[in-house]
Parts: sequence; C-alpha cells; structure tokens
Amino acid sequence: MIIYGKQVCLYALEHHPEAIRTVYVAKKGILPQPLFHQFHDKIKFLEEKWAQSLSKGGN
Repeated sequence: MIIYGKQVCLYALEHHPEAIRTVYVAKKGILPQPLFHQFHDKIKFLEEKWAQSLSKGGN
C-alpha cells in the first residue's frame, strides 16, 4: 500500500511499524528524530520531480 500525506504516514509509522517495508521521503527533516532513527534502514530519499510523478498528479 502506498500512503501519501504527512499525518497519515506518521500515524502508520507510529502505530503499525510492522507493516512498513520502505519509506520514501521527498524532503529531509520531515520525520521526527525518533522515527527517523527507528526506520533509518528503510528510508529512501527521492528527488522532488520523482515524488510528484509517484503521487500521480503532483502539485
């Protein structure tokens, strides 16, 4: 499942960490430090254009 939106993603990371395989982040500094350290091996940073193409429409 792909989730878009900061608050929804934070909820999933905090309450359902076992279901998370990969976290794609377009901007650095979005995740709080404890979550960043918990998921550092699963986090991948994207270029902004690629992130917009993944969101199927962008801004």
